[in-house]
Amino acid sequence: MAAMLNLLHERIESAQAAIDSAIESRDTATKSSAGDKHETGRALMQIEIDNQKKQLANSLLLKNTLSQIPLSKSSKVDFGSLVQTNHGFFFISISLGTVEFSGLEYFTISPATPPALALTGATIGNAIHFQGRTYQVLNIS
Repeated sequence: MAAMLNLLHERIESAQAAIDSAIESRDTATKSSAGDKHETGRALMQIEIDNQKKQLANSLLLKNTLSQIPLSKSSKVDFGSLVQTNHGFFFISISLGTVEFSGLEYFTISPATPPALALTGATIGNAIHFQGRTYQVLNIS
């Protein structure tokens, strides 16, 4: 989970830096004789600011969701489970894609994604069939 928090922290810092830079550029732009061109530039900077604010809000929401993951171990796959299968590790938490930690790759997936739905409720030893592949649940933590 620490690797995921670090990744989210980097995304938050990057989005905030991009917002600050775009605001500074927008606010320091000087008017030229081509007034329409100036206004178009300011409008484009505002769009960039709005996009970065959306990314920042999304990263903050993911960080909040990650902090709510129960740390108790269960015998069944559920929200917060780290599932080892014959096709890799799945952390059912938030969708961040593949996260590398200690030389291993973990697929971080939301509980609402099709693979998580297929795994939910499974126990060690269960075979789950998903998209033409069979996933053997080897461990749940």
